[in-house]
Amino acid sequence: MTSTFSLIDKYRTRIFELLDSVRVPGKYKYLVLDDFSSKLIFNAVSEQEILQRNVSAIEYIEKPRRTHGSFEAIYVLSPKRYILECFISDYNRDIPRYAAANLFFTSSLARIDLEDLLASKAAQYFQRPVYFPMDFFPKQALVYSFDQRDAMTIYYSPYCHDLVEPTIQLNAQKLVSLCATLGEYPIIRFHKPSNTSYEAHPLAFLVARKFQVEIDQYARMNSNFPSTEANRPQSIFLILDRTIDMKTPLIHDLTYEAIAHDILTIENERYTYQKPDDPQEKTVGLLSDKDRFWVSLRHAYIANAMDQIGMLTRQLIEDNPDVVNIGTATSTSQLKQALFTMHGFSEDKERLELHVNMIDSISALFNSMGLHRVTELEQILATGITAEGTIPKGVLNSLVPMLDDPAVSTRDRARLVALYLIYRDGVIHADFEKLCTHSRLATPEINSIRNMQYLGQSILKNSLSDRRKSKKPSIPKQSEMTQSDQITRYDSSLQRILEDLATQSLDPELFPYTKDQPAALASEDSTSVYAQPTSTSRRNKATWVDSHGGRGASVAPRQRIFVFVTGGVTYSELKIAYDLSERFQKEIIIGAEDFLTPTEFVGQLNNLTAPREKMQLEADKPQPKVPGYLLEPDPPQAAPGQPSNKTPQKTLQPTTSAPAQVVPAAAPHKLSRNTGHHHKNAGNPPGHFDAVTKKKSKFRLFG
Repeated sequence: MTSTFSLIDKYRTRIFELLDSVRVPGKYKYLVLDDFSSKLIFNAVSEQEILQRNVSAIEYIEKPRRTHGSFEAIYVLSPKRYILECFISDYNRDIPRYAAANLFFTSSLARIDLEDLLASKAAQYFQRPVYFPMDFFPKQALVYSFDQRDAMTIYYSPYCHDLVEPTIQLNAQKLVSLCATLGEYPIIRFHKPSNTSYEAHPLAFLVARKFQVEIDQYARMNSNFPSTEANRPQSIFLILDRTIDMKTPLIHDLTYEAIAHDILTIENERYTYQKPDDPQEKTVGLLSDKDRFWVSLRHAYIANAMDQIGMLTRQLIEDNPDVVNIGTATSTSQLKQALFTMHGFSEDKERLELHVNMIDSISALFNSMGLHRVTELEQILATGITAEGTIPKGVLNSLVPMLDDPAVSTRDRARLVALYLIYRDGVIHADFEKLCTHSRLATPEINSIRNMQYLGQSILKNSLSDRRKSKKPSIPKQSEMTQSDQITRYDSSLQRILEDLATQSLDPELFPYTKDQPAALASEDSTSVYAQPTSTSRRNKATWVDSHGGRGASVAPRQRIFVFVTGGVTYSELKIAYDLSERFQKEIIIGAEDFLTPTEFVGQLNNLTAPREKMQLEADKPQPKVPGYLLEPDPPQAAPGQPSNKTPQKTLQPTTSAPAQVVPAAAPHKLSRNTGHHHKNAGNPPGHFDAVTKKKSKFRLFG
């Protein structure tokens, strides 16, 4: 049975619950966002959907705004110091910006910032700030991201030690947001690498430990958490890091989604293409779960996706014989031309235009870049076996001509050299220099290859006699190998790990529980940025193992397995989560700080040893200051007939003919404000709250 679960839908519901929880005397309220919180919200819902929920307008806290003294506002803000100061400035003015504030933070507010907030003049205008964890981006039904592009650099660079702990703290809170959205209180496990020769080897443990602390604290402060169905098996959260598999980010994966992100230019899941009838006009197509063709094709091998998109295109054209003549069109390019000449602008036509164009571009690039030969050599280097299922002989003899081929790009030559070094588990320095020279690699690519050592990968050997133990490849019988297996024989480490986890056979020594303190980690060098203090926490028993067997198990809610690959996850690894979810009838939800394409992976490897000022890290950028105009009086109203300088707002006029949708509930949502306070004290302004009452629970505001 195919699951209908969607992380995006769960996130949407959570946003609507927040908006509906605030009930104000005048029914309508303003929604105030900051730049980051607006990205979180509009990643999942549209502006129109928000405006239909008794929201008069959406405003941005950093931008100039008029005063709306008769309206309350819902603030959904990220807990940054600058944003907090912008909020306080709304009520430090002679005339407060709004009558009252309903204040929500997307992540936990620092204690010092909370104290400053409560001591400010703005404290008179809100009841209490609410910690409403929603600090992550649901990207697909089973996929999430933090949209942090520099996490891998921070974790593995020898020059970013000061940023490791704050980044782990931040991301642990984001993982809590993910669990809070689904009401899950999972058992946490992490990867304990056997290779401890590189400084960042305890990374997965550090993230898991901090995550355990944060989610335990959240559970203590929220009596209704967890909130999953009674018969749903307890979830598991597996923390991994990029070092579990160095091959997958280097290989050309031949599934549609992975190869598209590898060789096409796709930014923020948007692909720009030109229509044949107007080469000057650029069209932007969005790749999302709303596109049924994308959902059905993204994990198909590219050859199969080409066939399927061709069939879908022909079907659409044949269903409209009066608007276009398909004639003798057979190739993807001919079908693209026929499709573009169709009249009308149906969603299906526009989406098919996008995919026909993408697949046509992939096909052309695949041939021009010589990727058929490149991918075959990659599979040999990654698996240690040929397409015929035999041990390869003379791999270097196959590699050298590829490095000489002008059709093979510099980027692909660097990837081949990196895979060869992994295959050999390092080479002597002289051979490394010869490989780089013969490949005509520039300094950035050479640095990228060298810097794999910071992720625990051996690059150089002391001598030819320095032989390391290597795992003997498993050679399948030729009769057992399908055509797809012969083309893409390499199984990523993540696939094997999740198969073992789903079948309850994952090695507890290699993947311990956070409630068990691994003795080996307790004895690490305390002077390293990655050193860990000891802990004596009791292990959280894995009750899911034997609690839901027997009759009726097939109709019980699926167990959820969360996966976080700190440092970045590849698009080919996303496919594994979907495949194994159906195979084992579970909901395997996978994510990372960001998605890694091979180009981004090689680029971030090069960045590891760049001077700090050239890394352009988000954490190193100067923090913005509160704009002076936020404290200024409103500009005068424009005279009748004169243009206004007012900043445009997204508005919906109050109407009684289109009532807002309400999330069904037996009682008001727990975040609902008590609006009876407005006239308790005649001398207080609208929205004023008794500061003495608030002070009693000063440090329980984020409950």
